[in-house]
Amino acid sequence: MGMSFEHLRRTTSGRPTDSKIVSGNLPSLIFRQVDCLSNYYVVETMKKVLVVFDTTYGNTEKLGREIASGIEESGLAECKVINIEDVETEDISVFDGVLFGGPIHAFRVTRGIKNAVNKAAKMGLDGKLVSSFDTYQVSSHEGKGIKQIEDLLKKKAKGAKIFSPGLTALVLGRQGPLNDDEPAKAREFGLRFAQELGN
Repeated sequence: MGMSFEHLRRTTSGRPTDSKIVSGNLPSLIFRQVDCLSNYYVVETMKKVLVVFDTTYGNTEKLGREIASGIEESGLAECKVINIEDVETEDISVFDGVLFGGPIHAFRVTRGIKNAVNKAAKMGLDGKLVSSFDTYQVSSHEGKGIKQIEDLLKKKAKGAKIFSPGLTALVLGRQGPLNDDEPAKAREFGLRFAQELGN
């Protein structure tokens, strides 16, 4: 989804710089003042990001939602979070960025998240910013999930831009919860993803 621009003369009352406008089903807009002395604003359509997760005990879903919070808190993009089961019914074309995440079991990411990547790639990921996230329980699994997802993205979505490395998060025990430090790291990761999307 590209960025559209038009110049607007500031009204007498003015409009606060960087204010967010939402109107019905229209795309969200960001008004940015061209410079501090200018009476003109640039209107940008907000970027859209999709977060796709697979989860067993809810930990990877929580991680994905924390990433989404970081993206939205940036003020640079809107974010939607869905389960792998909903990929087929989602219109991938409206999103500028897509993140895929799942837990790692026995050194491998789940079949479900790999299938989701394959389906999304067939729908079209070319030109989009993509990345990965995973949850792990033991140190020997750290980072293996995001690497496997990235490798699959490189193979199936050659026209996509990969934001690497992805985010790997520690789960305490088989059923969790996430380690205390992980939610903050996820929001920071989401912020960086949104910033890269805007470049």
